[in-house]
Amino acid sequence: MQGPAFPTLIGVMRAMLISWLISCSVGWSQTTPTAVPDLRLSRNGEVQAMVRQPDRKVIVCGEFSSVNDIDRSNIARLNPDGSLDLTWAPILDGVCSRIEIDETHAYVVGVFTGNLRRISLATGEVDPGWEPTFSGEISDSITMLEIALSESYVFLGGPSLDFNGEMRSGLARLNKVDGSLDSGWEPIVMGGADPGIQIQDLLVHDGALFVGGFFTRIELKGLSTLRPRLAKFDAEEGSIDMNFLPVDIPPKPLTRIEAVGFELIIAGFNGLLFKIDAEAGHSLGWDPEVDGTILELEVYESSVFIAGTFSEVNGLPRD
Repeated sequence: MQGPAFPTLIGVMRAMLISWLISCSVGWSQTTPTAVPDLRLSRNGEVQAMVRQPDRKVIVCGEFSSVNDIDRSNIARLNPDGSLDLTWAPILDGVCSRIEIDETHAYVVGVFTGNLRRISLATGEVDPGWEPTFSGEISDSITMLEIALSESYVFLGGPSLDFNGEMRSGLARLNKVDGSLDSGWEPIVMGGADPGIQIQDLLVHDGALFVGGFFTRIELKGLSTLRPRLAKFDAEEGSIDMNFLPVDIPPKPLTRIEAVGFELIIAGFNGLLFKIDAEAGHSLGWDPEVDGTILELEVYESSVFIAGTFSEVNGLPRD
């Protein structure tokens, strides 16, 4: 796909899953239209990302100026019943494209001042002391940046970024405490696609960082290893897991990764929807037939939700 159209389409597919997942956070028993949250954004508003908190509140972000007719600047939090959380009102002066949370903060990426910020889950205040410093021009390609959190680090994946003269192409790791760049971790992602879209998804699960996308090799500390479309790192040590070899994955471009216990579900182009074990990467024999491309993937309890450009799943109509 051509550059700008690809992330835009993914944004649309992500928005399609928002209403499903907000409904999930309220509870499967509430299935009537009156029971499902009625999320009214500002005119022409758009939700680009969401995350569920352990208390079942849901944070949504994107490009909007109000939620349910109450002012909100591109980010908002919903209560478990779908109503707007009136106590939490951060201000972002531009589009928010990605969000991840830990126990105390939300980490957001987008085309706003600073491009990467940390917000208190308790107060909604943007942390003024946590401010990673980018050099050079940051364009709308920042919206293609993926983010994942481990215990000690913030991982970024996507277009090349300049951190005060230290370039990172594909992957970067920031210290969670102060937002500084980890100068000792510098993987080089190679092959397969335009550098701006080589990294399609990041997932931290059970102490490991999984990286998926359109690449063929990853070089770390001078050692180049064949890792077509999916790689696994130790999230804290930063080393590549040489025992993770998902050779059973069909040779199709990968767009999304999700984890369920000791299993990974991966999705992508040309009907790629596949399940492997997270330890070694072996196939688990789960391979539904999808007649198109999957651009978004979410897991809730035992259910898998997909969105994309397809019309059938296992021979049944699903537009």
